[in-house]
Amino acid sequence: MISVIVPVYNVEPYLRECLDSIILQTYRELEIILIDDGAADGSPQICEEYREKDERVRVFHTENRGVAAARNLGVDSARGEWIMFVDADDFVSPDFCAIPLQTALEQDADLVIFEHKRVGWPIPPKEKERPSGVLAWPEAVEHGYPAPWNKLYRRELFRGIRYPEGRVYEDVATTHRLVYAANRIVRIDLPLYYYRYRKDSISRRNDERVFNDLYMAHLERYQFLVDHGYPREKAERVIFSKSLDYLERTAPADTPLYRRAEEMVATLSPDTDELPVHARNCLKIWNTSHALLNTVYRLRHTERKEIQE
Repeated sequence: MISVIVPVYNVEPYLRECLDSIILQTYRELEIILIDDGAADGSPQICEEYREKDERVRVFHTENRGVAAARNLGVDSARGEWIMFVDADDFVSPDFCAIPLQTALEQDADLVIFEHKRVGWPIPPKEKERPSGVLAWPEAVEHGYPAPWNKLYRRELFRGIRYPEGRVYEDVATTHRLVYAANRIVRIDLPLYYYRYRKDSISRRNDERVFNDLYMAHLERYQFLVDHGYPREKAERVIFSKSLDYLERTAPADTPLYRRAEEMVATLSPDTDELPVHARNCLKIWNTSHALLNTVYRLRHTERKEIQE
């Protein structure tokens, strides 16, 4: 059985489409765990509506504690041998469950990674091509995307692993640990998940808490990777870019996190030709004036916001 876990918080306009896509799965042996995370709109009533119409639906109503706590509650309550996640404003293919499970059983995999499509506002370009087949864990970290929802997990992978509660970008801080715990990882190049881009999503907020949580997650991920045999050069190149991102988005401050980002940029020296173009541009500005980097970011963000409005 697969336990499909759906954290729900103020997504009334999208929730029925999401739940219908799960209920209509070609693989029927499911439990559908809905975690109402203290939603203040009509989402709790919709959850109850679906519980009444399908006996596979289980609903938990909690106070608002965030998506990490909701996912953890779902994992702790799951009865299935396998776990999948769906965000309540997204929807899935009819074979979202069937194809990954068939792949896992045929190839004796603990973790199956698959592709997704992007819908909504804005519609970004297609993701880069990623390799299919059996992956070593460093390849899976690199090509598997940190999101929790494009994967089928054997439930045992969560033994001792939970999402950090009270933080956003909890998946960036956690997914690599689940990947490392898997004995066999398989990736299939099929888009089975539809990810909805929204202007008002938490991950697109332009505030300090989001930036802090994201950078903290990247620091934790970096330390885990280098401690567990991931190629150091690749790990350093990523954290160097993420440190520049943080310094760009955050006003200069005498805080441990800001000082850590400064230290990363000062001490690491990856091949600049291997860095993304944006990171190279940020580095040029940073080397000219530390304060100027954030000033340029704020001016550019203000202009973007005015254009969108």
